[in-house]
Amino acid sequence: GIDREQARRNMVLALKELSIRGDISTTVDYISNLIELEDFIENRITTGWLDELIKQNVEGIGAAEDNKPSLNNHLYVVLGGLIAAYDLSAEGEKQFLDLLSKGQLPPQSLMKMAYDVELILAGVKYRLRCTCKGPNTFQLALADDMSTFVKGNVRTLSDGGYLLEIGGKSHVAYLTSKADVASGMRMNVGGANIAFSPDYDPTSLRTDVAGKLVKRLVPDGAKVKKGEPFAEIEVMKMFMPLKVEEAGVITWNMNEGAALAAGDLLASLELENPENVAPVSVFSGDLAVSGWGVKEEGNKSRPYLMLCHSIEKIKGGMAGYTLSESDIAAAIQDLEFAAMEPVLPIMEIGEQLSVLSGRMCPKLFATISEMVESFKSKCAENSGNGMQLRFPAESVVKALDDFTGQLSSEAEKAAFKTLTKPLFDSAEPYTKSHASGVPGSEKVMSNFLQIMRDWVLVERWFCDGKSYADAVDNLRRAFSDEHYKVLQICRAHAGLDTTSYLISRIITMIGDASRIDAATSVTSPIGKRVSILTGAESLSLVSPTLSEIGAMKGMDQYVESGRKARMLLYQESMPSSEERKQKFLEATERIFKRNSGSLKTDGCKDISAFFADHLPLGDILFPLLKSFEDSQKEVAFLEVCVRSLYKPYTLNDFKHMPEERLLRFSFQNKTSESAIVKSAMLSSFAELKKIVSSNSLGSLDKPTRGLKRRESDGGLVQIENREKISSNTIRTGAILVLDSIDELNDTTKMGSALSSFPQSIEDDESGPVNVLYIFVLNDDAPSQHELMDEIAIKCQQQLCSYVEVLRKAGIRRVTVFCKTEPDGDIKANSSPASFTYRYPKYEEEELFRNIEPSHMYHLELNRVAQNFNVTSLGSQQTTACNVHLYQATPKSSALANDKKANKSPRVFARAITFTLAFSSSSFEHVLVDALNAVDVAAPKSKLANHLFINLANQHEMAVLDPIVVEQVVVDILKRHSERIIGLGIVEVETRVTCCLSPGSPAIALRLVASNPTGFVHVMSTYVEAADDGDGELVFKLIGGTKASFASSGDSSWEGISVDSPYPLTRPFDAQRNAASRSSDTLYCYDIPALFEAAVEQQWTGLAGQDETTRPLMVMYTKELVVQRKDKDASASWTIQDYLDGNLDIVQMNRRAGANDVGMVAWLMILKTVEYPDGRQVILIANDITHKAGSFGTREDVVFKLASEFARQQKIPRLYVAANSGARIGLAEKVKKTFKVAFKDPMKPENGFDFIYVTKDDYHRLTETKKHEIIAEEASYNNETVYKITDIIGSEPDLGVENLKGSGLIAGETSAAYDDIF
Repeated sequence: GIDREQARRNMVLALKELSIRGDISTTVDYISNLIELEDFIENRITTGWLDELIKQNVEGIGAAEDNKPSLNNHLYVVLGGLIAAYDLSAEGEKQFLDLLSKGQLPPQSLMKMAYDVELILAGVKYRLRCTCKGPNTFQLALADDMSTFVKGNVRTLSDGGYLLEIGGKSHVAYLTSKADVASGMRMNVGGANIAFSPDYDPTSLRTDVAGKLVKRLVPDGAKVKKGEPFAEIEVMKMFMPLKVEEAGVITWNMNEGAALAAGDLLASLELENPENVAPVSVFSGDLAVSGWGVKEEGNKSRPYLMLCHSIEKIKGGMAGYTLSESDIAAAIQDLEFAAMEPVLPIMEIGEQLSVLSGRMCPKLFATISEMVESFKSKCAENSGNGMQLRFPAESVVKALDDFTGQLSSEAEKAAFKTLTKPLFDSAEPYTKSHASGVPGSEKVMSNFLQIMRDWVLVERWFCDGKSYADAVDNLRRAFSDEHYKVLQICRAHAGLDTTSYLISRIITMIGDASRIDAATSVTSPIGKRVSILTGAESLSLVSPTLSEIGAMKGMDQYVESGRKARMLLYQESMPSSEERKQKFLEATERIFKRNSGSLKTDGCKDISAFFADHLPLGDILFPLLKSFEDSQKEVAFLEVCVRSLYKPYTLNDFKHMPEERLLRFSFQNKTSESAIVKSAMLSSFAELKKIVSSNSLGSLDKPTRGLKRRESDGGLVQIENREKISSNTIRTGAILVLDSIDELNDTTKMGSALSSFPQSIEDDESGPVNVLYIFVLNDDAPSQHELMDEIAIKCQQQLCSYVEVLRKAGIRRVTVFCKTEPDGDIKANSSPASFTYRYPKYEEEELFRNIEPSHMYHLELNRVAQNFNVTSLGSQQTTACNVHLYQATPKSSALANDKKANKSPRVFARAITFTLAFSSSSFEHVLVDALNAVDVAAPKSKLANHLFINLANQHEMAVLDPIVVEQVVVDILKRHSERIIGLGIVEVETRVTCCLSPGSPAIALRLVASNPTGFVHVMSTYVEAADDGDGELVFKLIGGTKASFASSGDSSWEGISVDSPYPLTRPFDAQRNAASRSSDTLYCYDIPALFEAAVEQQWTGLAGQDETTRPLMVMYTKELVVQRKDKDASASWTIQDYLDGNLDIVQMNRRAGANDVGMVAWLMILKTVEYPDGRQVILIANDITHKAGSFGTREDVVFKLASEFARQQKIPRLYVAANSGARIGLAEKVKKTFKVAFKDPMKPENGFDFIYVTKDDYHRLTETKKHEIIAEEASYNNETVYKITDIIGSEPDLGVENLKGSGLIAGETSAAYDDIF
């Protein structure tokens, strides 16, 4: 400068612009403040001036830490926390990619999105929680209070610095030193050097360098003085001591020789005088930083930017970055506002149009601008009046297309399209939003659809039970040159909790949109709009993605999103509620016109065709009922309801009473089915058909319990129906409509309804037969089953005053229907709640709550309720069937009888259909609907679930062949076996009521299918039979079925009552679990089914096969059983009987599990592709559940005789080995009686002197000629006992006789090698 002052000023400017980076402490800030003091400016300085300033601490110069303005300390802390969190995130990504490139498995912790950062500045500790919200975006909050925060963005500069944005202001910072144990982080911000202090904690004894702990200088628990060395470490071949900074008691954490890294905790110190250590104060409250605690709100004046910002926020969450539920709610709220703003299209189009000013045809520019300005004015004029406006984006697209068509050359067209592509792309989505009031629906939906597709692409690598390690390995191979892509996929999966929640929210919004008809939504108020996706064209493209989401399994997070996806697909597969409402209204109109005489043509056929469609009514019953203002049409609709619900009955006549809002009707039970007598022989379907066909309905006994069969009846009796009411009895029903439950107290309305019934003093022999329905319009019941009790009790209390009148009217049950409250799920309307009160006290049957009473007996819920506590999981009504779902928890009383049973809840699904004809397609439709209902309910239980399907068709019209029925059911179950297994359904029970020939009585077949192997369903077919004595119905196995020929059914239901409860443990489950647990194998009686499945799979895989050449039965099996040759063939035998030549092996069909030997054998005839006429094979297998699968002499004999049979017949012999080797026999009688003479009974671990038996036991064990023990008399506890010296035993296979059997099978196997191998 030209003078001292100018030079000083230049120096001040130079010092402020000076930036020194690195781990260097400088005096720049100190000097900068010093030369701006008044004494320095006036040149009043001496040699003692600086010392005096330091002594007086003028302007804070005495403390270097105080050089920084205290007002900015909070900003420095936030900037430091932002840099620390960014570096931690970047370092995690770098380590992930490094490990990936080396072929190692990167831990998931490297993708964490939240970091705890502690910084100490000016003696104050700031504990920050830094959450990653995007690639460069972080949210900083105090760790103790996450409710207030500030958001910041970080970007790295080319010179190594950081560009930081906090509260809308930018800062440039340079990290001069990273934090370590010895020193804190240092950074330079705007020329100011900021040094954060290290955390002083004398209670943690650490090392700040890497090395090895050579020696612990003090023992554990010793007292140490301040400054005393406590350890010696080796660093770079040098030994250096470590000293404590305060006095206290030491506790070691590491042993000598341990390798140390910088910062490792060697020991802890309990301070002798904790008060001598002044801890830093922890900051609490709000940070004085711009943007702190400011709620982020979208700019409502610019809805396009608000929409883009919300979409980007959701996409960030789907990429794995942190997004809380409140963030998601705020983003969706902003989306809803932006998507429904009428000016949204013109905001986006106008933004793109402004860029094209002067670059496109002025006339075209003016035309489009005029469209935008005109619509903007229209919006301003109609602001606040609720009118739904729609911008004609099609006009913009058409104007661009028309202008393109006017251009002469292809080059001009291409150039124009390139120029206007952003404008075209901005306008096109609004042409696909077809509903007024939601201009952004297509734009949002297209983004949602892409989000869902991307999520499926990510989770496809991890679903279906894949481990993280396997998924990363697969990703590494698939993206060998794109490791960052692997990181992105893994990071997105790491946020699965958030992403699955987001997907569930999106699916819910899609479900809401699918319920609204865009064509009729113009007239609905904008406040009633249920979804921002209404009218979006892309809604039609979502089904494939929903199917993939619904199929995802393997993680808990997939359950809810998968359930909603399946539910939405399920709802979409059914006729829409609007379509069904319209059809029910048309049927109501026809009945109304019929009653008023204005129906000129015969509409009966049309009405019958309508009811044949089996349209679901439950979810739309109350919305329709409330829509009628004319009471005559209201009552006409009640007749439609009765005709829909009373398919199991014969309806006679109807009487409409619109003044009382009452419908009366009469009906009769249909003819009940018949039953085979229990003693009838049923070795085949042919015998069953013969018995049934030899009877006619007129020749059967009157249905009653305890009936004796007449000789002329040929083995068939008619049975009572479930309600025990004759089909000849005329029954009366009535439906009364009330506005509220309180109107039950209105004796006028109730009296009018009850007086419409035939009054009777004496009951019918079967008790009251009439029914009363009450529809309550305005009192909603909670959707949760457990919360309905309040309404149920209230109804029951109201009915108490009518008990005598109800009895006099012969009313068997009263059912009250109420609308249920919406549960917030995808379904538009919930099925109604129903409460049934039954004679004589008219108390509720809670088991049958929410079940239409005309259906309840067909569900056979009593079989479930006897052993389980039953809770409803809801119901589904489809065009094919009604499906009711129940969660069943084993009762304590049932567990007491089956102590080894699984105590976990399981699901019972009960499906009932009243379709007219049984066919492959109809049964599959019912099965798929039932599986869909179970799938939608998403049961937690995946074990021991049960599905019951009751095909309660009009049996007097259905003539079926049981062989065909069985084959159809088996084939369809095989087709859906994978899904059945996935839902944890272990048993599918199907009841079919049918006639076997025209004019013959109807019978009930019961087909029980299970999949014990997990590979193939096996079937057992039963017919309901009546006991000869008391007429009780039991299950009777039909011989000659596919299962019996193949020995693949378990026949466990044979002879048990049709009302018997479902057991907690199915037959042979214990054996199957034991086989799986002991050697990871199958129960031996399940093995033949695998051979059958393998042969069928061979036929199925045969390309171009002629179906007529494929046999119906591919396997016939008979068990080979060893028996005595003498008169008592069923008596037990031993190896001595074999040696005496008194044993033979015979073929028989006996039930599974009837073996008393740990070796079983079968003769199988397999009709393979190579041998379609069949070839014989001997199959031998160990029963791993019999005495642990060990070999004894009896097992050796079975093996020997079965193998000999194979050699004699010259057929192959297969042996499935699953055993535990030779049996070490135990003398069971001795085992149960011996006792131990311990040296000290209080301390058994001290050993024993001998084992002994009591005097009485000794005499029992030696009373026969062959003594089971050798013992000598001894004294123990002053009693005479017998000390055991030798154990002989009486059971077989106790000693070396096992060698005889081993020799038998070894020699037989050697001979088989020569003869048949």
